[in-house]
Amino acid sequence: MAKGKKHYSGKELIRRRQIERQQAEQQQGNRLTKTLKQVNQLRPVIERAKQRMREGKENGSVLD
Repeated sequence: MAKGKKHYSGKELIRRRQIERQQAEQQQGNRLTKTLKQVNQLRPVIERAKQRMREGKENGSVLD
């Protein structure tokens, strides 16, 4: 028996495409969530740096 391309029914093809789309959206959402977590982790450091700039301190290290 020769192995050829499997032909899907219309409903099955639609369902498979829906699943693929959902997986792609989920992966994109995961990347966005990861980026937001990184930004939120850096927020205190950024706020301290802004505060030092407002106070006019010229300190070489922002991460003290």
